[in-house]
Amino acid sequence: MLRRLVDRVLSWVDAGLAALGHGFIREWTKVERSYRRPLSKLAFRVKFAFYPLLAVGAIAWLGLEPRPLACRGGERDL
Repeated sequence: MLRRLVDRVLSWVDAGLAALGHGFIREWTKVERSYRRPLSKLAFRVKFAFYPLLAVGAIAWLGLEPRPLACRGGERDL
């Protein structure tokens, strides 16, 4: 008898947590969809060309460093 009661209570707890989780995920999806990332329209337009452009930009950024490592004695300040 006690085992049935424990199973029934655990079933209610499980159903309640599942309902809460489903509601949370539904509301969180609304929050995520309403959030606008900067440059998302540009990234959507260029699609797969975005990543090579990002790599070229990163290499250019490294190339434009004002003082190369050789001029600083090969050490960086931390």
